Amino acid sequence: MPSSMSFALIRMMLTGTKTFPFAMSVFGMPTFFGWVLQMLLVANAANILWGFYCVLKIVIYVLGSYSNVLAHMLRERPVDVQPKEDRQMLKLFCDINSLSVKLGNIYGLIAFIETSMASGRCCFLAYHILLAVQNSDYNNLGVPLSTFLTSVAITFALCSCGEDISKQTDTIRKGVMDSKWYAVSPANRKTLLPLLMFTQKPIQFHYKRFMYFNMETFRNVLKTTYTMTTALAQV
Repeated sequence: MPSSMSFALIRMMLTGTKTFPFAMSVFGMPTFFGWVLQMLLVANAANILWGFYCVLKIVIYVLGSYSNVLAHMLRERPVDVQPKEDRQMLKLFCDINSLSVKLGNIYGLIAFIETSMASGRCCFLAYHILLAVQNSDYNNLGVPLSTFLTSVAITFALCSCGEDISKQTDTIRKGVMDSKWYAVSPANRKTLLPLLMFTQKPIQFHYKRFMYFNMETFRNVLKTTYTMTTALAQV
């Protein structure tokens, strides 16, 4: 609703004609019922996307909390550490890995579909925006522009979540490096080897290792969108 009102105000300023935030009729229904229907559809879509992103972020914050706790335990690891304490740290690391795998299993398919469709959707939306600007058709600029910005924001949110997950491995690895591993006995030092080996490769948010969600993927989506839009504009 606020975005529709904003675009209506922008159209009034650019064209000098009175406009409405929504179409005067939707599917042949009168104005009031059309507005209510559009607000319900937009609100439901926004709530679904917002809930999807919020739940994903909460799980990532839980992963970050586990990683920070494990890194703190490693940094404060005493010289005369007991094997039981090392087993607790290894178990916590296994729990972090397990949670990250479950996260990919639950959200990987949805993120894959959204990211795969982002380039084509943003391309056609950008092309419509270019046509509207070239033809000075500002009345039809609001919908493709708002949809384009929303698509880019959703893709960026998913890829940024993947970056946040990858940072958890760096946190754990720095905890191992900052520990007093050099002062402990060789037998106790060996218990850190599994953590060092498993943290060589970062934990990543992916879909069946076919697509990884990070800033590189987001850059490729924008690059593909720009290439396809430029090709369409030259036809």
